[in-house]
Amino acid sequence: MATDRTEPPIGRIIVLAGLSLGTLLALQYLFHSYFTIMYERDQRAKVFEAPTDQLDHARAREAQALARLEPALRTVASGGRPRAIAPEPSTTYDPMVGWSLLHRDFTPPAPPAPPAPPPAEVAPPAAAAPTPTATGLRGAVRPLLGRPSPPAVPGVQIHLPARGAPAPAARPAAASRPPPGTNP
Repeated sequence: MATDRTEPPIGRIIVLAGLSLGTLLALQYLFHSYFTIMYERDQRAKVFEAPTDQLDHARAREAQALARLEPALRTVASGGRPRAIAPEPSTTYDPMVGWSLLHRDFTPPAPPAPPAPPPAEVAPPAAAAPTPTATGLRGAVRPLLGRPSPPAVPGVQIHLPARGAPAPAARPAAASRPPPGTNP
C-alpha cells in the first residue's frame, strides 16, 4: 500500500490567507467610503439645503424683541433703574425664617457612657467533666495541622460548654442598651 509523503503547501496557504485579508480590508474601505458619501449627501440635502422659512421668521421675531429691549437696557446702563426693578430692603421677616432656625449657642453632646462590664462568667459544675478551653483545643489541633498556635492572651480563657450542659445565662437586655439621651 502506498502512502502520501508530500509536504503541505504552506507557501500557497500563506498567499491565499494574505489575499483574503487584503480583499476584506479593501471591501471594508469601499463600504465605509460609500456609506460616508451617502450620509454626507443626505445631510447636505436635508440640513444645509433645506428651506429656512421658519428659521428666518424666528430670527425676525427675536430681532423685534431685542429692538424693544434696547431702550430698557440703555436706561439700566445709565444708572436710572425704574422702581419695578430697583433693589430695596425687605419689609417682612420671611428671608430670615431659615436663619432663625439655626442654633446660635451650640454645645456638643456629652460623650456616651462607657459600656457596662460583662457579668462574671459562670464556672462549670464540679461534678461535670472538665470542659476543654478554646486555647486548649487550638493547642491540641494546631500541631497536628503543622501551624503554630497564636500567642495566648493572659487572663482570658474561653470556656466551651460540655455536651448536654445547660447554656449559660443570657446577659440582661438593659445592660446592652446605651443610656437615654446619648448617641450610640
